[in-house]
Amino acid sequence: MPVGYLKVLQDEPLKEISAILKSNDIGQYSLKVEGGDANELAVKEVKQFIDLSTTNNQKVLLHELVERFARRPYGWGEWEIVLLVTRLFMAGDLNLMTDGSALTPKDAVDPLSKQVKWKQVTILKRKAVGEEELKKARAIGKEIFHTIGPDSEDQLNQFLRGKITTWQDSLISFKPLAQGGKYPGITEITNGQKVLQKLLAIHDSFEFFDAFNKAKDDLIDLTEDMQELNGFYTTQKPTWDKLQSCMDGIFKANRQELEKDAEAKKSLQQMDDILKAPRPYRLIKDVEGLIGVVSAVNSKCVDKEREFLLVKLEAKISVVAENLEAYKAPADVRNQSLKPLQDIKKKVQEEQSIPNMHYQLNNADSAVETAIEDLEKKAVEPTPLIDGVILTPVKKVINITASAFAPKTFLETEADVNTYLDALRKELMGAIQENRRVKVK
Repeated sequence: MPVGYLKVLQDEPLKEISAILKSNDIGQYSLKVEGGDANELAVKEVKQFIDLSTTNNQKVLLHELVERFARRPYGWGEWEIVLLVTRLFMAGDLNLMTDGSALTPKDAVDPLSKQVKWKQVTILKRKAVGEEELKKARAIGKEIFHTIGPDSEDQLNQFLRGKITTWQDSLISFKPLAQGGKYPGITEITNGQKVLQKLLAIHDSFEFFDAFNKAKDDLIDLTEDMQELNGFYTTQKPTWDKLQSCMDGIFKANRQELEKDAEAKKSLQQMDDILKAPRPYRLIKDVEGLIGVVSAVNSKCVDKEREFLLVKLEAKISVVAENLEAYKAPADVRNQSLKPLQDIKKKVQEEQSIPNMHYQLNNADSAVETAIEDLEKKAVEPTPLIDGVILTPVKKVINITASAFAPKTFLETEADVNTYLDALRKELMGAIQENRRVKVK
């Protein structure tokens, strides 16, 4: 008797319906429907009714199907009947429609879980996919995935969806990196996702194969994109990071000096081109060599400039040392006066940026002036230092900027020179007569 076809009942069929639909794993229940389910006879009975009704062009509404199988001779529970429909739906044996649109598993949760909406759900027999369409889909799958898919419709459906989902997952993982603008591929990722999302959104097997075959050209184009994107984000990304770090860091800071070397200038331009290229993947193999060329030139430039600046810095340190001698400053004052300059010297010795080295040298000028001013203050207002030592007063220092006494920007005649020298001499002698020490700038 049909009432006995439903052998296994669920304790909570509504929860089971929701769980099955939310799993969104199309085809996962096909084995149960085909013979592995204890309720196999009930499943077949429902399927045959839907098939026969569709063949006779009779519209099958979910609420009518539930009423039919809830009555004698079946007498099945309403939610158990909807659960059977859900399994057939997820097995790909039928389609569900509302308002003329096919439902996806996610969309089907609400109308199947609420009795008041059963009248809105239409049940249709799934269209059979022709052999030619399956053959074509297998060929496309082999071309883009380099693997031959299964022969049967359901298994091929699952195979192709699985491969497409893998691609989609990869693109989803790449997108946040590409969106920031630091990494390439955002156009290919966005376009690829549109193609894949469109296919994955199709629940009906017949429509899926039709759409898959029509998307052949887009999928073949996406194959190359996936190869390049996978290669970049799984292998080439560290090299790209190194390239960006160099170009945004030390090479950028020292570029003015580096471009004085022809090979370094050429290599820098090539690296600029790689970073700007919309599809730089095939160029990344050249990056290490280009970085090597520029790094070698950079090391020479930095070493040369450092050596030159350290000589200048030592001269500035000597100025403070001479003043300390003149003031007969004790050890603690010497250390206090010289420490800022020694710190600057250490920074220059460690610095790799040529502009930053010059910046430190400019700081040294301020440090020299500060040290001398502090010494003068201590001498003008003698204060007992360690062990009662008091600084010996010496002449005050005055800074004179020589260029300030030029009569004009460019000296062009003997008269211009004499005028300039007379003015400078007068300023210098005035300072000496006032018992000052002169520092010419």
